[in-house]
Amino acid sequence: MRTLFLCFLLSIVFCASGQLPLRLPSILSNHAVLQQNAKVRLWGWGPGSIRLAIVCSWNMSDTVFTSIGVNCDWEATINTPKAGGTHSIQFICRKQKITIEDIVLGEVWLCSGQSNMEFSLKSGITDAGDALTTCKNNEIRFFRVTQSYNKYPQTNCDGEWVVCDENSMPTFSAVGYFFGCRLNDQLKVPVGLIGSYWGGTCIQSWMPAEVFDKNQELRKMTENIEPWDWAPKGADVIYNSMIFPFSPYRIAGVLWYQGEANVASEYNKYSKLLTGMIDS
Repeated sequence: MRTLFLCFLLSIVFCASGQLPLRLPSILSNHAVLQQNAKVRLWGWGPGSIRLAIVCSWNMSDTVFTSIGVNCDWEATINTPKAGGTHSIQFICRKQKITIEDIVLGEVWLCSGQSNMEFSLKSGITDAGDALTTCKNNEIRFFRVTQSYNKYPQTNCDGEWVVCDENSMPTFSAVGYFFGCRLNDQLKVPVGLIGSYWGGTCIQSWMPAEVFDKNQELRKMTENIEPWDWAPKGADVIYNSMIFPFSPYRIAGVLWYQGEANVASEYNKYSKLLTGMIDS
């Protein structure tokens, strides 16, 4: 009986002193590019009912505070200055602290679609000239989302920010890379490219379920989808895993390169599907 009582007391002490770990989504990590001159949302998870402090190195005197909710999630908004870097952001929750470093501010673009967007130098491009030997550029950075699918919206995805060099560039979207180079050259600001693509996929898989729920015509275009064995084809299953997890992330725009997978049956209605995705 005494042993049980001691175990009970120890459990109370542990619960009182223990604290859930503070966590950030993968897209809020070292080497990230944040949209310049904007209200940028940050989010993550941690111990409920605890106050979180966020300190940005470009304005150390203006600490942002937010409370972690009952579901152990939090969200806050920061103001970013003009393009440049490098910066850091600290997230402080009692004795826990996470610091993400080497942050630059610039233009952030999402590169998405099927194989034409996924195609990279490593895939066999033979006419890229000296692109590989001249690609190293600290102002161009990639976040490639690991391919995944799910019936339900996910809160995080696999991926990491990397600086553009001879190791990272050959495996990233060639279309995305050359677009980023052009932006960087013309605007003279850092460029962050989020690569979320999957060869052979249809547009319905990249669209959120709400689009189909609100539009009967679009909903009918999901009723007779034939399954494939090389890529997910069901409505919203890729969106749930490869777009929704970082949907709060502030971006400047989207590159979309897709359509071939819909040519067999929806070619005459693709404009409605594309408009629906853009509206979403």
